[in-house]
Amino acid sequence: MLGKQHDKVIKSQSNKAPYSNCLNCGAELQGKYCHACGQEAVGMVPSIKKFIMVYVNHTFVWDPRFFRTLKLLVTHPGRLTNEYISGKHHGQEHPIKLNMFLLFIFITLFVFCSSPTRLNNLDNVTKVLSPSLQLREYVQNAANAEKLKTSLRDTILLYAPLKLNQEYDSIIAHVETIEAAEGLALDKWKAVVPHVLIEDSVIVPGEEEDSYHFEMETVGQIEEIAMVIFLWEQMVKIFTKYFPMFVLFTAPLVAIFLRIVQRKDNRPHIHHLVFSLHYTAFLELLILFIYVLYLTVAPPVGLLQWVLLIGSCAYLTLTLRNVYGVRPWAKAIAKAVLTTLYYLFIILLLFIVIFLVALVITAIHIAIAEQ
Repeated sequence: MLGKQHDKVIKSQSNKAPYSNCLNCGAELQGKYCHACGQEAVGMVPSIKKFIMVYVNHTFVWDPRFFRTLKLLVTHPGRLTNEYISGKHHGQEHPIKLNMFLLFIFITLFVFCSSPTRLNNLDNVTKVLSPSLQLREYVQNAANAEKLKTSLRDTILLYAPLKLNQEYDSIIAHVETIEAAEGLALDKWKAVVPHVLIEDSVIVPGEEEDSYHFEMETVGQIEEIAMVIFLWEQMVKIFTKYFPMFVLFTAPLVAIFLRIVQRKDNRPHIHHLVFSLHYTAFLELLILFIYVLYLTVAPPVGLLQWVLLIGSCAYLTLTLRNVYGVRPWAKAIAKAVLTTLYYLFIILLLFIVIFLVALVITAIHIAIAEQ
């Protein structure tokens, strides 16, 4: 009993400020935090632990409310929105801040887990694809594959992309890089290659003495493939760079749509905006979960698409019932499906814009390459 009383005394003393007036604004303190400016009443020179924690909190904007917000977002559809529009803001993350944090996690994961090819121009794409396609086509022939096993090997001076060694190191051994170009342009390196590749003219003599390079007979076909890959690369770059803007751009449009659908519900527009931001945050969380599944378990892509579609519709149905009171279930499901189709239409329009911008960039690169 005495131990519990002692703990209460210690706790009450720890909540008291070490001085009577706030060092920041001068207001009289009534607790550990200033009621006027919000600054915590710590010593003029804080401890090392406190000093570091203040830096971490201010730099990374860490807030323990984040996990509570995520929990309510997933387990109680619509509750966050109801709390926010009823004035209970302190116990949850701001809707925009929640979206931005989830987007930051998604983009970080996407950047670190994807394998960037760093294709700087169409010429580099062609140089990378050409040897890879020719070797792949050559090896797929059973007779050639058998010849590769028994062929003697020569050390030659080979012009080829460095990426080639990563994909076909069992066929061509990288000995020494003599000149390494930037990005994925051709590198000049000593390599140990099966002599049969030279006999079958897969690798042919180059202009420089005792040098070789890959035969470029299929360069026309390769350039077409290269253009498509380069176009896709540009779309991925634009999408990853402006993805947060795209997602936040959809929220106001969904809010306008909800105001039209729920026109009989005389609510301020901010209510619809908060609803759409929370729904967008759930979509980001669901996409993040699906992306992690794709990277780890690797289920069929079609299954993941159905999980995204059904999961988003089911969640939206529950939130429409809990926030707007949409009844019966059939009406809530119909509105959820209609809102989801509208959302997909917006995303489709954004992808069309991204495609057109990437197409213009690709056309400019082609024009520069042809000069």
